[in-house]
Amino acid sequence: MTRNSKASKSQRNRWRKWHNFYNGIEEALLTGRITQALVAGHEGAHSIIIIKNRDIPEQFLWTTIIGRDGRDGETFSTRKRNADCSIRELKAVLMATMAGRALEEKLVGVSTGHEDDMEDARQTAKELVRRRGGTGQRRAVERAIEDATKAAGEFLEEHWNAFEKV
Repeated sequence: MTRNSKASKSQRNRWRKWHNFYNGIEEALLTGRITQALVAGHEGAHSIIIIKNRDIPEQFLWTTIIGRDGRDGETFSTRKRNADCSIRELKAVLMATMAGRALEEKLVGVSTGHEDDMEDARQTAKELVRRRGGTGQRRAVERAIEDATKAAGEFLEEHWNAFEKV
């Protein structure tokens, strides 16, 4: 039996949707429209996690695909300070921060590495490590970011229908 024949109907549909989305990104790469397509996916990924994750202490406001500088999009939300968040909330915030990178890695294998996202992720991860009794060691912070990126990718797969609507 093939992999698809063993999968549930919903899993096959999810694979088909990922495949269609990936083909759209591939076409955008070939035609030079990749920047806006990736920015849209990147910002949409942040938005979906902020909207759908009940642990996140943020309220979604809006997303723009073309930001103030004319190329990078932005996602806006209200947010508690890291110091006011529980460990569970910090994990959710970190996952939302890494969602854009997770989507880009899933679709094209690499991320453009949005520095604003990485700086926010480092600060949140340092607070998370500190709350767990660490001192913000570099490896522990990197591991927290890696775990959040993986969790974001899994969350996006689970909520793919909502992502398609964005």
